[in-house]
Amino acid sequence: MTSNRPLLPGGTLSRAQQWRRWLLHSLAGRALMVAVAIKATANLIGFIAPSTWTVLDAVDAVGSLGLLFVGGYAIARGIAWAKRRLLWRVRRKLILSYVFVGLVPGLLIISFFLFAAFLLFFNVSTYLLQTRVRTLVDQTRFMAQSTALEAEHGDTTDVLRRRLEQRLGIAAESYPYTSLAIVPVQGLECPDAAGAAVTTPRPMTIGPWQHLDAPTGLPPWIRCEGFAGLLAYEAVGGTVVEDRLLMRAVAVPDTKSPEWAVIVDLPFSPVVEERLREETGIRLGEVSALPFQDTRVTNPRGRLLSVRPPAAEATTTFGEGWVAFLDVRHWETGAA
Repeated sequence: MTSNRPLLPGGTLSRAQQWRRWLLHSLAGRALMVAVAIKATANLIGFIAPSTWTVLDAVDAVGSLGLLFVGGYAIARGIAWAKRRLLWRVRRKLILSYVFVGLVPGLLIISFFLFAAFLLFFNVSTYLLQTRVRTLVDQTRFMAQSTALEAEHGDTTDVLRRRLEQRLGIAAESYPYTSLAIVPVQGLECPDAAGAAVTTPRPMTIGPWQHLDAPTGLPPWIRCEGFAGLLAYEAVGGTVVEDRLLMRAVAVPDTKSPEWAVIVDLPFSPVVEERLREETGIRLGEVSALPFQDTRVTNPRGRLLSVRPPAAEATTTFGEGWVAFLDVRHWETGAA
């Protein structure tokens, strides 16, 4: 006997049990069994009593009709199964074709344009930052050159100091910690200079010079055209040690044998960084000075002017962590 109880979840039937279940509990299976039984009985009786074949032909025809019914049912089920499997495969192929022909190229195109937009955005940001820094360097150069012209007038030391203090006070309103020094020069010859000999002012320092000690002379790598660029130094404040930047410009008088030079320092203070953010929309983060090729060359150690204020919570962090490279020089050796 076979049980009509449903299988427990997870139960499986063997192939023999599946055939027996189909034969005993399906219409097609029962029809097959009845048709086979009719034909077998008709053939057996006809073999035993050949004279009864006339009656048995009708019975055998009924069995043949049953077999035809079962055969037609099997063909219909086979066609339905084949259509279901083949159509599913075609659908999967269409889905895969859509994924590889339509979706993947579309995603790649979108990713490419997003990547290009990011590169363009960050390159433009780097260009804006570098351009603004060059502008600050040019302003520092202009301050040094105008101070050199002021010092060529031959005024007394007190008058010259008072004028330079006034000039420096105006500059410090926009750029705090701006400092100035007039230093002696030795061994510098400028044969192409067109100016005549000028009065040599006494060495002096004006301004706070809180970031570094004021220079006492020119390094030998600076020539007649002067210098304007970025310098890096280690700013120490208590237990805090940070790399900081400053703009430094050097101007020498237009004479064949200059005996003095003007040095102007404009440190990168938080006020300058805030002005950069207002003008370019770029907020500067930490500064990291890369080592020079000559490991014996190190950045000078100075003093921390002020701690960089933390970014406001409402400030967007889009593009945070992007790196911009700036060219710096070493003051004593000129190494880049």
